[in-house]
Amino acid sequence: MSGATAEVDYTWYGEQEKKIWDHVAESRRLRAERRRLFDPGHLYVAEFDSGVVKVGKADNAESRLAAHAKTGLVRSSWTSPRHLHCSKTERELIAFCNEYGTLHGGREYFRDISFEIARAYAFLVVQNALRADYLARLVSAVNGDMSKTWAEAQACLEAIEGGTE
Repeated sequence: MSGATAEVDYTWYGEQEKKIWDHVAESRRLRAERRRLFDPGHLYVAEFDSGVVKVGKADNAESRLAAHAKTGLVRSSWTSPRHLHCSKTERELIAFCNEYGTLHGGREYFRDISFEIARAYAFLVVQNALRADYLARLVSAVNGDMSKTWAEAQACLEAIEGGTE
């Protein structure tokens, strides 16, 4: 067989590439599902020199606020801690601003509401979300056994999460 070239079967390579792309697609699907279920993010409130207040949510609130600040027109800003169910807290904040302010373009820009009021309400909404998440983790740590004392439940949670709240 000297001089003859062996025929290469490329089907194995094609099968491996398909497995890789299937794995990539599944990873993306799972990542999107986790984001949908837990929806982590930050709320932010920004006040422009015009007095218009912008509220919203972002995965990276600092970069979002930095983008607004590039205009040089941001007077004040605030960012919440990262929390779960961020779309829900954003909807609550927008509803509050709609009720007590006047919509000014888009769905997140408001007049007639002060930065301090919008920030204070956003802070309360986020604290509520953080508290609800903590309580859910606490109940889960004791497997729903409501006969446990607070200290026992906290000890179970610390044992599971490896730290203190």
